[in-house]
Amino acid sequence: MVTLQESKVTSKEIGIKFKESEELNIEITKIRESYRSVAKRGSLLYFVITDVSLIDPMYQYSLVYVKKLFVKAIELTPKNDNLDKRLTALLASIQKVIYTNITRSLFEAHKGIFSL
Repeated sequence: MVTLQESKVTSKEIGIKFKESEELNIEITKIRESYRSVAKRGSLLYFVITDVSLIDPMYQYSLVYVKKLFVKAIELTPKNDNLDKRLTALLASIQKVIYTNITRSLFEAHKGIFSL
């Protein structure tokens, strides 16, 4: 009889924990989706950077390098509790850091093409 009672209590606790984890998962998904525009911009910039090799095969940038630039830009961006301001700042910072670092390695004649 005691074991049955313990099972019921444990089952109830598991149900509560499961519901809490579902709510947490929904909240995490909502927050992750709010940063989707930053992820899209990063993806777009990466594919633009890889296409620079079509101008000259010497321009080869790895995903690891671009990822480091992306993370550096995120770290340099000031924190802000206002999500819209944070997203705007992130987009500007990521674009500036990646553009600055990539154009350093380009020949002068190719910088204009990359800028477009």
